[in-house]
Amino acid sequence: MVATDLTQTSSNRGSSPRNFRVPDEKWGQAATAVVHLVKQAEFEEQAVKDHVRQQLAGHKTPKAIHPTDTPLRALNGKADYVTAKKIAQGGEAAR
Repeated sequence: MVATDLTQTSSNRGSSPRNFRVPDEKWGQAATAVVHLVKQAEFEEQAVKDHVRQQLAGHKTPKAIHPTDTPLRALNGKADYVTAKKIAQGGEAAR
């Protein structure tokens, strides 16, 4: 999933997504996205899923999307995958 897939949706502007595969009882692993919402941006999970599904194959569409107020960038500007993965796995309270 690329960042433009989520930031282009009209109701989800200002989001910065990260995606992961997390353990899933049914599928073994499931695509899961973590989205940093900036400035209290509106978030509609189904709108994001529908948009991504139009752009990518069904198995790449996130089964769950976790919005968060936690920035997903490290101090050096690089993606903070450790924090995002903790949120995706339920280790940190998402928004």
